Amino acid sequence: MKPKCVLFIFFILFTVNGIHAQSRSCDEIISKGDTLICKDYLGKNKFPFDEHFYVDNTRIFTRRWLGKKNGEFECTQYKSAGAFAKMNGPAYHFYQDGAVKATTFMEHDKVIGPCRAYYQSGSLKQKCEGHLKGKVNGIMTTFHENGQVNSKTRWENGRLREILVYKDELGIDLPIGTFKDGNGIWNLIEKGDPAILYQYKDGKVINKKTLK
Repeated sequence: MKPKCVLFIFFILFTVNGIHAQSRSCDEIISKGDTLICKDYLGKNKFPFDEHFYVDNTRIFTRRWLGKKNGEFECTQYKSAGAFAKMNGPAYHFYQDGAVKATTFMEHDKVIGPCRAYYQSGSLKQKCEGHLKGKVNGIMTTFHENGQVNSKTRWENGRLREILVYKDELGIDLPIGTFKDGNGIWNLIEKGDPAILYQYKDGKVINKKTLK
């Protein structure tokens, strides 16, 4: 399982890209009820491409699909279509096979939540309910793949303040370390890997060390 600080960063990795204005002619047109979808392919390969959604000849929003070097892909939604368009609406990240890896909701290029991350099996991996100006705020919960809660933490404006729960896959409490009130060391144990000591100062990671 990925370290919690890395998982948090994952939620804000949806790439910011401007939306091209709608082409004079669509590369592909799809009709779904009263909605018309105009697909514009922006390159020679499968990705990237834009989907412009129209109702009664009025564009409602645009979704941009981007591919990743590792074969994964993502989809973000924009209300406007100008060069400086900002992400507004749902955002998704997918595994190579199309399984959902993460979901969240954006407003003016910032994450406002709620957020969810999933194992490739479909099991819930992480959830966070609130964000403040794009930074996690409130309770974040991570899970082992068997569904057992791994950790429950309290965040304030992107800073880790309190570790409420920390358990192994059997539900047995794990030693936290010296972490308290945003400061000290949290001993994180990754599945199948050595423990990693994360040192925090005022809720931010300032150092990490892998135990051999």
